[in-house]
Amino acid sequence: MPSIDADILIAGAGCAGLSLACALVRSASHRRRMIVVDPRTDFPRDRTWCFWDIENLPALNLATYRWPQWRVTTPHGETTRGGTYRYCFLPSDRFYDQALALLKKHPEVHLALGRSVTELLDESDHAAAVLDNGEIIRARAAFDSRPRLPAAPPGPADTDWRQHFAGLTISTREAVFDPRTALLMDFRTRQDHGLHFIYLLPFSVTEALVESTVFSSEILPDEFYEDAVRTYLAEHVGVHDFAVSHRERGVLPMTTLPFDPDPSPRVRRIGIAGGAAKPSSGYAFLAIQRQAAAWAKALAEWDEAAPPPASPPARPLPTRWQDRVFLAEMARAPEAAPELFRRLFERAPADALCRFLSEAPHPLDHLRVMRSVPLARFLLQGGKQAGAMARPRPESPVPER
Repeated sequence: MPSIDADILIAGAGCAGLSLACALVRSASHRRRMIVVDPRTDFPRDRTWCFWDIENLPALNLATYRWPQWRVTTPHGETTRGGTYRYCFLPSDRFYDQALALLKKHPEVHLALGRSVTELLDESDHAAAVLDNGEIIRARAAFDSRPRLPAAPPGPADTDWRQHFAGLTISTREAVFDPRTALLMDFRTRQDHGLHFIYLLPFSVTEALVESTVFSSEILPDEFYEDAVRTYLAEHVGVHDFAVSHRERGVLPMTTLPFDPDPSPRVRRIGIAGGAAKPSSGYAFLAIQRQAAAWAKALAEWDEAAPPPASPPARPLPTRWQDRVFLAEMARAPEAAPELFRRLFERAPADALCRFLSEAPHPLDHLRVMRSVPLARFLLQGGKQAGAMARPRPESPVPER
């Protein structure tokens, strides 16, 4: 039998991979050898994560901005709300720096940076990661955070969208922004390529992150997003001249198709690849932190001679059902979606809505949120989605994407 290089291998040092590695290191019971593999050697800011501060997380102190209010705007009006929780902004480089510093100090952790995992194999009593230089790393268990979409073809009740966006961090000469309020959605944009809105996070009266965001099945050319940002700033903020300090772009799954978090006995998928992104909104950061904490707890009693435990559920059944209902209603009538969102933010209790969007609802929050939408329409859609969830999915030969 070949020698084992580590007890745990983590493929990918992004949010999910680093969150799991840090959760394991922080666990009092962790004494296992761990290898983290990532093609990068430098970890600059390549994205940002936003969330409501509903939980006391290790990463919460890294947030650089917090907004007590948030707004949704449509051509027919706007709604501004606030509550107990604040909307937080965390740039990825701060997260990377803290996580890597913690891991570098741990004697049982090895960071294999500058290397890509090209194959991840299950060899019955261990997992084997084949790297781009031909090297093979063997571990008792592997956690794969590399991006991957579901393999199953959509059924008649499925929605398979992407949330795709690009944004500019800008500064202006004049004071034009309200730094107390995060603009989560402004639908006063062209709607000919999907459900399209502007997302604007003001850092001061002259600085903001402005993103063009689209919900649809097809990704758009790069120039679409920046043109949309510039048009919005000119038409609705009165800004024609500004300096750009940072650009970012991303694509998130908004799909009811099932992810496979346990592809083989010795391999587990985490993060977006393990279904952590909330299908109806794309929020994932808090879910990834909970997933990492759940794995740290589950692995505390793990006997390395056996395969690791099965993946903890990504989200409870009621939440999965509501996500399906919201996505199906958006897909059925995209022209009605802007007012649906505004009505939701206007009528739902602010704290309940924040907990619902963060996937940490109190027992009555589901009901409070559902009462804020057109009930008859959503109940009809809810019945369809409940039936779809109850039916078994046929096996599919479609390869994973």
